[in-house]
Amino acid sequence: MWFEVIKLFVRSRVQIANLFIAIVFSVSPAVAKQNFDQRYAEAEKLRLANDYAGALNRYTALCKVRPADSRMHANKGWVLVQMGNLKEGKEEIDKAMMLNDEDPYAHQAMAVYYMRMGDKKNARLEYIRTIALDPKRNCHCGGIQKYLGITEHDEKKALKEAALHGRLPKPVKRP
Repeated sequence: MWFEVIKLFVRSRVQIANLFIAIVFSVSPAVAKQNFDQRYAEAEKLRLANDYAGALNRYTALCKVRPADSRMHANKGWVLVQMGNLKEGKEEIDKAMMLNDEDPYAHQAMAVYYMRMGDKKNARLEYIRTIALDPKRNCHCGGIQKYLGITEHDEKKALKEAALHGRLPKPVKRP
């Protein structure tokens, strides 16, 4: 009988401890969003510092948390391409485009992929599409426009076409 009393006492203490742990470590949606935003900012910081291995680890974790977020897949794909893992990078970028074909991050990552593959034509089309989707993604660093043969006229034309017709340049045929 004493054994049963001790067993019941221990069991109730374990249940109380488990309840306490669940309450203490439960995360409200606001805290979860803040945590996600902090982790995303950390991944971006690593990416911008060219710490691609660290950024890849963060983006992989973020893709697991938000598997339907095209930006996470696009950024993960961009990092993989920069690391030289072109096949895996393209697969991630394709995932991003399947999730949201109008994600400028995905198109910019695809432009980088095509540049790494030496395909200037498709890189140019993807880059112009990026600018049409989000003019703030226009990168004047490293002579990308010069390398791809994109003039200011091309950029303005893409933006004007997108604004006037509510559509974007024709999609690129992907191999």
